[in-house]
Amino acid sequence: MKKATIKIVTGAIIASTIISGVNVPYNVLAQAEETTSTTLVGTTISSKTEVPALINGDFENPLVNPAAVHNFTTFNETEVPGWHTTASDHLIDILKNGFNEDAGLPNVTTPFGKQWAELNGTQPAALYQDIPTTPGTKVRWQVYHKGRLGKDTALVEFGKPNGTLVQQANMVDDRFEWGLYTGTYTIPAGQTTTRFQFRSVSAAGGNQAQGNFLDNVRFAVPSELEVSGEFSQSFTRIAQAVDYNVHVANVGGMPAANNTVTVKIPEELTYTAGSLSSSNTTISNEQYNAATRTLTFSVGTLDKDAEADIAIPLTGKTIATAATPDTSVTYNDENFDEDVYTADSTDTSIKVIAPSVLAVENGMPTVMQANKTYKPQFVIENTGGMASQSTDMTIQIPEEMEYQEDTVMVDGVAVTASYDASTKTLTVPVGNIQNGATSKVTFDVKAIASGTAIPTQTTVTHQDTGLTDKTYTTKSNTVYTDISSNEAPTITGDTVTKVNPNSTFDPMSTMSATDDEDGNLTSEIQVVSNDVDTSTPGTYHVTYSVKDSDDNEGTFTRTVIVTEAPVITGDAVTKVNPNSLFDAMSSMEATDEEDGDITENITVVSNNVDTKTPGNYEVTYKVIDSDGNEATFTRTVIVTEAPVITGDAITKVNPDATFDPKSTMEATDKEDGDLTDSIQVVTNDVDTSTVGTYHVTYSVTDSDGNKATFTRTVIVTEAPIITGDATTKVNPGATFDPKSTMKANDTEDGDLTSAIKVVSNDVDTSVPGTYHVTYSVVDSDGNKGTFTRTVIVTEPPVITGKATITSNPGQLVDGKALLTATDKEDGDLTDEIKVVSSTVDINTPGTYKILYSVTDSDGNTATFTQTVIITEPPVITGEATTKVNPNSLFDAMSSMKATDKEDGDITENITVESNNVDTSKSGSYKVTYKVIDSDGNEATFTRTVIVTEAPVITGEATTKVNPNSTFDAMSSMKATDKEDGDITKNITVESNNVDTKTPGNYKVTYKVIDSDGNEATFTRTVIVTEAPVITGEATTKVNPNSLFDAMSSMKATDKEDGDITENITVESNNVDTSKSGSYKVTYKVIDSDGNEATFTRTVIVTEAPVITGEATTKVNPNSLFDAMSSMKATDKEDGDLTKNITVESNNVDTKTPGNYEVTYKVVDSDGNEATFTRTVIVTEVPVITGEATTKVNPNSLFDVMSSMKATDKEDGDLTKNITVESNNVDTSKSGSYKVIYKVVDADGRKRNDIYTHSYRDRSASHHRRSDNKSKSKQPI
Repeated sequence: MKKATIKIVTGAIIASTIISGVNVPYNVLAQAEETTSTTLVGTTISSKTEVPALINGDFENPLVNPAAVHNFTTFNETEVPGWHTTASDHLIDILKNGFNEDAGLPNVTTPFGKQWAELNGTQPAALYQDIPTTPGTKVRWQVYHKGRLGKDTALVEFGKPNGTLVQQANMVDDRFEWGLYTGTYTIPAGQTTTRFQFRSVSAAGGNQAQGNFLDNVRFAVPSELEVSGEFSQSFTRIAQAVDYNVHVANVGGMPAANNTVTVKIPEELTYTAGSLSSSNTTISNEQYNAATRTLTFSVGTLDKDAEADIAIPLTGKTIATAATPDTSVTYNDENFDEDVYTADSTDTSIKVIAPSVLAVENGMPTVMQANKTYKPQFVIENTGGMASQSTDMTIQIPEEMEYQEDTVMVDGVAVTASYDASTKTLTVPVGNIQNGATSKVTFDVKAIASGTAIPTQTTVTHQDTGLTDKTYTTKSNTVYTDISSNEAPTITGDTVTKVNPNSTFDPMSTMSATDDEDGNLTSEIQVVSNDVDTSTPGTYHVTYSVKDSDDNEGTFTRTVIVTEAPVITGDAVTKVNPNSLFDAMSSMEATDEEDGDITENITVVSNNVDTKTPGNYEVTYKVIDSDGNEATFTRTVIVTEAPVITGDAITKVNPDATFDPKSTMEATDKEDGDLTDSIQVVTNDVDTSTVGTYHVTYSVTDSDGNKATFTRTVIVTEAPIITGDATTKVNPGATFDPKSTMKANDTEDGDLTSAIKVVSNDVDTSVPGTYHVTYSVVDSDGNKGTFTRTVIVTEPPVITGKATITSNPGQLVDGKALLTATDKEDGDLTDEIKVVSSTVDINTPGTYKILYSVTDSDGNTATFTQTVIITEPPVITGEATTKVNPNSLFDAMSSMKATDKEDGDITENITVESNNVDTSKSGSYKVTYKVIDSDGNEATFTRTVIVTEAPVITGEATTKVNPNSTFDAMSSMKATDKEDGDITKNITVESNNVDTKTPGNYKVTYKVIDSDGNEATFTRTVIVTEAPVITGEATTKVNPNSLFDAMSSMKATDKEDGDITENITVESNNVDTSKSGSYKVTYKVIDSDGNEATFTRTVIVTEAPVITGEATTKVNPNSLFDAMSSMKATDKEDGDLTKNITVESNNVDTKTPGNYEVTYKVVDSDGNEATFTRTVIVTEVPVITGEATTKVNPNSLFDVMSSMKATDKEDGDLTKNITVESNNVDTSKSGSYKVIYKVVDADGRKRNDIYTHSYRDRSASHHRRSDNKSKSKQPI
């Protein structure tokens, strides 16, 4: 028997194991009792055994009465499937989650479902089942036990019914946690029926008629898994995926747990990590070792007869005739972790083939010309591993091209292709292409229209030879073709051009050339011939040509007429002095061959001459002869100007430099040009030997006598000055700054210190001596100043003497007496030696230091360090405190040593004076040591020895964790040590396989080591519970204005609680069926463990379709009425539903005027319905009334409209609209005549009526009448 509890109260865990074939019993709690040892099942299952059947082990039947006040019901044993009781009243209590009969105690729940049984239902008794069994069979059993009010006790017993039962376990548990008890049992010989019984021993609270809760009872042979692996098809291709389906079934009795599947992937296949899937189990702990090609993963616990199917996607890698995975599963019985079984799979093989792979090269030309035929070549290459079959090439011929029938060839052989002229699609049967081979397809295509970037692309479909399961599609590269037209370019321009005489004729003016393909070719126009002479009036011709990129030529001829114009003559250039008067008409004349002198007709078109401002001006003249020919003349007028002198206005000159007064000076004149050589120096007082400001005056005169002057300022500058220490002393080893004390100043530039440069510097402060530093500085005028500095590096004094002195303890030491000090300049400085510091303690042995110093007259300081050694007695060393683990061997001389400065190592002279160490008892002890050197000096040493204690780890033995929650492995864990105190922070987690994503039982192992190296371990069981699951429609469509039931299709299940649909709550619901749209409904359910699941459902309220059309239609009488005219139906989702409109009713009768209704209906794909009612009005024709017969006296005036009226039901009085269509009445002749009238109403309806009018001779006596009007006014 093995027991595990959710929480360990007292005692220590002792693991059960098998040592040399002897079974060691399990003890979980200190108070747990063992009466029988049971034998463990081995690690293999040799053959299938008969599976005994325990019924209703979870007590989920019958259901507790939902109306029960305290959530329990008492049943007769006949109502409880499988179970019997020894109670005299034959009653069994079944309780459910939320049981609350015990006042003051929290509600009770079970983690294994919804219900459980109470062993002491109404009296102390036993619950049992008699199970058919096969002698010799080993079975597993388990039960969960819990106290009701406190600590309850019950026994687990097996045996022959009505015989002596053998106790298997003594169950003792309090009310806080469920305790798990497990074990194995071998069916004795001859025992074909086995009683599995739980008997009450005692119950807390004093009332023996209640207590001892039981649940999740199992009695079964071990689990046995059968494993098989099968591919979803018999072959696959390289780079093609195929599912390898692993099937695992539990054909044993116990649930199989910790199911780990191992699949060795063959070399010819590859696996992508993370791609496993299953429809009936959970997959976790996936690991894939690519190096060994080994895939491992875990599947959920498999109950008896449960199955798991796992799909493993594998991809073909290399060719294989039979690639076979190797699959196995390791597992153990649930709650029996000690025995691990292995089940090997019967695996199938798969063939891996290399598919055919085609590549297509599009050979359509990139450039074509219209009306030309081309033969493109398309190359199809098989780069795959096998031949292709059923290979077809398809290409859509562009609109700008035309396929030439019966021109298709494959590898030079004519084939019959399929061409769909409506889509311009050509399909060529290529057939089979061997691997490594190519096929070439050609056909003729004609360019029929120009265009640019016309795309073509071919598509090739094929299959692998001998296979029809997969058709491949390959597309070629896209080729873009430009098709040019072959039309010649066109030249346009003036066909006749008139040109004034002597004007410039530009033969290209107005001319342009264009080409359909090349566009603008104006720049390419060539003048083939041109005889135009504008100096001679007459008619001329210019011929042009242009060629396009196809060498097509276009030509053009232009007529040019050179007319005769009048002539203006006069000064072309006139010079005018500044400020003089300018006569614009001076020297100007105009003549014309026909008109003669027309000078008086000259007009000044423009004149901007300004004699006040020198410059060039233009005066433009125009004259027009009697023929309208125009002549123009342009006269240049130059207003002259004075010369100009330029040069430096200010010039700086270095002192004593040579100054050239003509340097930089220039003189220019607009008319005379360069007058520099004519410049005269009028005054010059420059003296470069004296610093100061001077002036030079210049003048120059041009050929017109105009004079210019210029004054120049000349400044003679000063050089900069450097100042600083001429001699500097520096101590040896000191840092010398060559720029220290140095300054530079300039009269113009001011402070130039930052510009000082060190030209040379040989100073070396590590070597005493005299050195020099040279400086220079340059001002902005280029003047330089220099300076030389002497630097003297002095020498420090020196102390000499004995560096080390040895002295006995207590003896006075005078180290200074052994020292001398000298200096190169000052001589003997011994008396100046000072003691800077001294650490000497003559009474304490050791090594000390005395520091001395001396300073010369230059301030240089020298130091000297003297070592003083005071001798010492022997020394004992070793561990002052030694920690010893309990019951270990303590060596009193370990780590102990004795040394003496004179005698050296005298460890062997150490004696142990006292030693009371006892390692069998923890505590603190003392060991005393002594040693004497050759001088009789004595040393002692006392060592503390501590015998330590081991640390202790405490914490929850069993912890429940909600799924997907964060598990803190260190929660509740503590570690203490007698010496170290709280060492919880030193606890290490040695192993932790807890996966809160996957429900199940896990182990966490802890270890702690105290500062003495003592170690303690602890194992904790972690149970990850399962969350409930909400299922239902993810998306629901609802018709508008319909009733939406938020709970329809929704269900909630929990592994422990079962169906908890009734616990689902709607967290949010904004569905409004009166408005179409998409809404969200959020659901939540919580199981008895407090695990929460949520679900969001999308509810789409659809929109009804809409029928539109004429609401009212007017129809002429006796016309044809089309009920569907103008009617349309549309739907937001389905689009146009007009064809689905049905006419529900239609009573229109166009023969009878009146109002009618036509009713329409349409239904969309969601079942939403829309209706529409149309009013049809069959109108009435207008009515003409009047005398049907009218008698008129001879030769009287006949008023054709007398008595005539027209009315319409809608339009009213239409008399004014009556028209006389025919009238042959002649009152001069007696007889009968017909007059025909017509009227049309607003609806276009017309009425034609015929009236008869008669003429009679009034002289005839036999004709008498009292009234000449007919009494009938009815229309004919």
